[in-house]
Amino acid sequence: MGTNQGRARKSVELGVERLLREGSASLRGARVGLVCNQASVSHDFRHVADLFGARADFRLTALFGPQHGIRGDLQDNMVETPHAFDAETGVPVHSLYSETREPTEEMLRDVDVLVVDLQDVGCRIYTFVYTMANCMRAAGRYGKKVIVCDRPNPVGGGKVEGNLLEPEYASFVGLFPLPTRHGMTICELARMFAGEWGIECELELSTMTKRGGAGGRLLSRLLLPADLPEACGSDLRGRANSCARQGGLRAGAERGGGC
Repeated sequence: MGTNQGRARKSVELGVERLLREGSASLRGARVGLVCNQASVSHDFRHVADLFGARADFRLTALFGPQHGIRGDLQDNMVETPHAFDAETGVPVHSLYSETREPTEEMLRDVDVLVVDLQDVGCRIYTFVYTMANCMRAAGRYGKKVIVCDRPNPVGGGKVEGNLLEPEYASFVGLFPLPTRHGMTICELARMFAGEWGIECELELSTMTKRGGAGGRLLSRLLLPADLPEACGSDLRGRANSCARQGGLRAGAERGGGC
């Protein structure tokens, strides 16, 4: 690896890396639930479920899978996925793309803190941020704390494009009046969900540490780990641009279902 690439790899410390490095008083001795998918990896491509499962300062007691599951092995589109046990950690996996899109009280029974580490794609019609919103709602209802770990917006934060969702078309591929290309990271969205749209919960944000002017740059230029959050998102930048500029999006994505 060249010197410039080595420096670039250190330009951003992911929110989950910062959380595990610095620790959090909320995690010490806690029973932790983790919301993640296959793109939830560290710089050395270790899956966060494995990192959390190896910790001695808290106990990983539950995993929560969004659409396509926690390790990306369930790629059929718009097909609900079953509850299971994770083969690597032995921890139960509660599917949030099943008969429920929101954690139930029973699912959260052995959880004190819910950590969300999901790679969004920067486009309103992808469901991961709405899984986060539903987790925030459930945590508020059942008295659990939420820690959201930030990751870069893979298409950058320099542009906001596309139509604004009209409330009558709200669905799981668009819950809030966001533009198609929203330009925000998942922590920024969590703050907006709480502050603008009234999702009440005890919320902590583990933001990224940026070095060398990394803010606002495309994921491809940051040389960060970039496992795809969905199989059909193989051209993330092109897909987000296309979504933002597609004239008939309201009649398609909002009534149908994204990727």
